[in-house]
Amino acid sequence: MATEVATMLQLPYESTDSSSKSSVGHRQTPKKSAIKTSPLKLLDPGRSKLTTVETKRIISVLDEAIFKIELISLTSHITEFLDGLSTILGSELQGTLKEHERLSNNMVALLTQLQREGLLKQEDGRGDLVGTEEQIRHLQLHQQAVKSSIRNILRLFQADPLASQAVRDEAYARDLSSEIFIKGLSEFRGFLFEKLLTSPLEEQEKIQFMEEISLRDKKNTETIAALEAELATAIQSRDDEVRW
Repeated sequence: MATEVATMLQLPYESTDSSSKSSVGHRQTPKKSAIKTSPLKLLDPGRSKLTTVETKRIISVLDEAIFKIELISLTSHITEFLDGLSTILGSELQGTLKEHERLSNNMVALLTQLQREGLLKQEDGRGDLVGTEEQIRHLQLHQQAVKSSIRNILRLFQADPLASQAVRDEAYARDLSSEIFIKGLSEFRGFLFEKLLTSPLEEQEKIQFMEEISLRDKKNTETIAALEAELATAIQSRDDEVRW
């Protein structure tokens, strides 16, 4: 019985009955498999490197975005412990980070004042200013100053790989929300990279392969259930004969 089960499980799902077996003297020609690629290769991307300019550009944009977020999310920590990294960062980066800290503090102070005066209403994580045109303009100038400061910081870090790596090594100090966002973006990058490595034909073959595996598994499950039922019936019949 065990041999029969093993034999049946090795058969393709299309043929498990006696009609699929060759008769004596009439050998059947085996059907050609629909899958032309090796099953092991179907589960891996067709290539290991991107080949087109467009795909390389897509991944490059994601890599740059992750790099920038990793740096900016640690800006507060770096400015707080600036003295410990002064040797690696250099004077220009230190000065830029200190200026950014000053601008950020001014921005926080302005927002706090506007909120205290009832001019800044926050709903769903967003702030709406209901002040005069002069107050709105004043806030916009502060926002532009902070944005320009961030761009300047990123420019200096991109020009200094050692400083960039030193800051990224401080990842333990990153807040949880930024860490989750970076992790999600990195996972998306990996998913997209694999998709870009796989051609439409390879993707179709992979889908077909998985469908065939699923159907074969279903057929094997049905075969096992039928054999178990037959075995149970045979055991029951034997027990009945013994009792009589």
